[in-house]
Amino acid sequence: MTIEVPDWAKFQVGLTDHPIERDENVLRYVAKPLMRWLCDTVGLNQMWAAYQHGKFSQAEFMQFYRDIGYSLSGYEEIWAEALNRIMLERTRDDLAQGAARPRCMVCGTTEHHVDPHGNIVPNPKRKDNSQ
Repeated sequence: MTIEVPDWAKFQVGLTDHPIERDENVLRYVAKPLMRWLCDTVGLNQMWAAYQHGKFSQAEFMQFYRDIGYSLSGYEEIWAEALNRIMLERTRDDLAQGAARPRCMVCGTTEHHVDPHGNIVPNPKRKDNSQ
């Protein structure tokens, strides 16, 4: 069964092949039992303190959040700054390689963008605006 991921979450989901599940009405990453146990035993506050002291990288901690089964919306909220930086780095790399269109800051594709009102619309810089 394929789960439809909302446009706002497509970029973060596209960064990994971690499976997604629907838990009642909430989309979340599928939890790994060992990581969930570790989180429940150690606690997120202690994990954050360890992260702040350089015990593991941001990429590792972001993966940990996927591994404990965090919701897509919660993940987006916690890691928004990191996700935006990754998107900007990819856009910069694309442009340096001669890309003709900017990536959508929501889902990472070049097919559309988000207008100033938050609506997803066809990318105006795309020659063929068909979806």
